[in-house]
Amino acid sequence: MSYTSENEVSCFTEFYRTCERVAKKEHICCECGKTIQKGERYQYVYGVWEIDGCKDSGGSKTCLDCVRTWDFVTDAFYENHNGPSSVIHGMLGEAIDEGVESEFISEKDPLIKKWLKRAKR
Repeated sequence: MSYTSENEVSCFTEFYRTCERVAKKEHICCECGKTIQKGERYQYVYGVWEIDGCKDSGGSKTCLDCVRTWDFVTDAFYENHNGPSSVIHGMLGEAIDEGVESEFISEKDPLIKKWLKRAKR
């Protein structure tokens, strides 16, 4: 999988894993900034990638509300760009902004409206 942003940063994913976990302690959602409470389910994503020739790895924790929003936004990008999504974990807000600006995502959509209200931006 590869991604190139409008700033021409090249990113190649070498390894990508996602799973759903139950929080054993509090975490912060990487998308909206809300606290994922102990006992709450969340998505964990881990990957290894190369960005402009530099290898990096890391993981992110995402609340399930943001996972649903992320799925909706990536589907919208896919449908409007005729190909794979360019939405990166941890950048849901920027993707929503771009989708709204390009007019293929509406701020009035209930899922987006809920996310914008919840997100700490």
